Amino acid sequence: MRTYFRRLAAANRPDAFSVLFTEAVRFPLIPNPYPLIPAAQSAALRSLFTEAVRFPPDPCRAAPRRGPTLHHPRGTRDYNNGLQSKEYLHQLFGLDGHVAVVIGGTGVLGGALCEGIAQAGAHVVVAGRSEKRGRERAAAIAARGGSAEFAAVDVTRRESMTALKDAVLTGHGRVEMLVNCAGVNSAAPYAEIDDDDWQRVIDANLRATHLGCQIFAPVMAAQQQGGAILNIGSVTAHLPLSRVFAYSASKAAVNNLTKNVGREYAKQGVRVNSLNPGFFPAEQNRKILQPERVRKIMEQTPMERFGEPPELVGAALLLLSPNAGSFVSCSEVFVDGGFTGMRF
Repeated sequence: MRTYFRRLAAANRPDAFSVLFTEAVRFPLIPNPYPLIPAAQSAALRSLFTEAVRFPPDPCRAAPRRGPTLHHPRGTRDYNNGLQSKEYLHQLFGLDGHVAVVIGGTGVLGGALCEGIAQAGAHVVVAGRSEKRGRERAAAIAARGGSAEFAAVDVTRRESMTALKDAVLTGHGRVEMLVNCAGVNSAAPYAEIDDDDWQRVIDANLRATHLGCQIFAPVMAAQQQGGAILNIGSVTAHLPLSRVFAYSASKAAVNNLTKNVGREYAKQGVRVNSLNPGFFPAEQNRKILQPERVRKIMEQTPMERFGEPPELVGAALLLLSPNAGSFVSCSEVFVDGGFTGMRF
């Protein structure tokens, strides 16, 4: 390639620089081209060539994806018509005009996700069993300038989940995001778990996630803009943890289901990922957080602290955003203070 350009320059071809510039854009890995540029070329042309090499346009794209298109800047140069950093971040992570259904939004972690998604611009349907907590959450979101409503749902009943989907479509005509965040736990020793307690955990954690995916994914697939599903797993799905047998089994299954559903809908514009929190004190785990257990958890958590519910929001926005997360699917993201990276 260099020899070819040297011959162009040696022959005093008037189009030598033009060819060099074009090829540098097409093949940005050309070695240092400066010795090849005729000395007569102006500083302006040299500067233009430098920028083309430093910030080449995107190469040939794959088949067009569904959803909005975002042109990413290269390096530190802003190629979004002078877009300022705050505006660019909003374009990347903003959810303006989108509709999000957060099942389990009446809980501690689900509530934090509701607030974060609403602050990013989406209208949030806070779905859960407790009307009191659901309406309080929606009111809190509205007080901060967001948009939200409450919808009652029993996640263990297909007809209730279907009614939720129908209500959302009747009220808004679409749904771009679903968060499956409902969950319960059981602290019974393994030998003492009865069938009803085991099934209660499996139904609320795994079957509810399955119903949410099965009922909402086809709706998203039929939409031009597609959609995103975020299933809430757990750090306990990664390694064994005492006293949460049914819970751990259900969350490991949620992660497996996430990958399978994500694969099934990948070509239909629906992304499916799981977000796996570490130790975030909430209703379902407070009963098992005795001092000795807390000590052991801290010993295995490099950051040596519990997580705070708002610390889940950043990862959730990445996985839900049609721009920031456009090529992310079938993934497990752990927000655990380093717990899953710990061995000794």
